[in-house]
Amino acid sequence: MVKLFLTQPRPFLYRRLSTKDTAALALKNGYAVVVDSIEAAMEMSDRLAVEHVELHVKDAMAVARGLKHYGGLFVGAGAAEVYTYTVSISI
Repeated sequence: MVKLFLTQPRPFLYRRLSTKDTAALALKNGYAVVVDSIEAAMEMSDRLAVEHVELHVKDAMAVARGLKHYGGLFVGAGAAEVYTYTVSISI
């Protein structure tokens, strides 16, 4: 269940980050979806079919196996999308 779909930057999403100014700029042209469960996040991710999906959850591989629609999937703390410009990551 989607609890909140934000199309405008909301400070509560980034105000505690040391990079809050950068985060505010990034969210200016983006959006955030707040859901109440991993299952709901997986469903929303598949519905949106975004280009890059980063998984930072406890059982990331199980979640990865449940996703169907994405361009690139990045699993775990060491697999950030930004690395793809220099490193190829395989699952």
